[in-house]
Amino acid sequence: MGERDRRNRPIIDDNFLMLLNAHHEEIPFTLPQFHYGAKWETLIDTVFEDGIRKEGQFAGGDKYPLQGRSSALLRLKAHLI
Repeated sequence: MGERDRRNRPIIDDNFLMLLNAHHEEIPFTLPQFHYGAKWETLIDTVFEDGIRKEGQFAGGDKYPLQGRSSALLRLKAHLI
């Protein structure tokens, strides 16, 4: 973010990405890449019964295979540069 709090500490936060697919077929979403080596973590994917994708980490630029009529919530963990 590049911003600082009242004590001049850097403000850091996670990035979230919500994917929605209203189509009946799978759509491969290309995940954004913010910084080298960062991984997107799947928090929820509604196509799975328990909402959790077993292979839940993807790099920026990877394709996320979002199944038809489902949604997914991904998180990119914050870190200091």
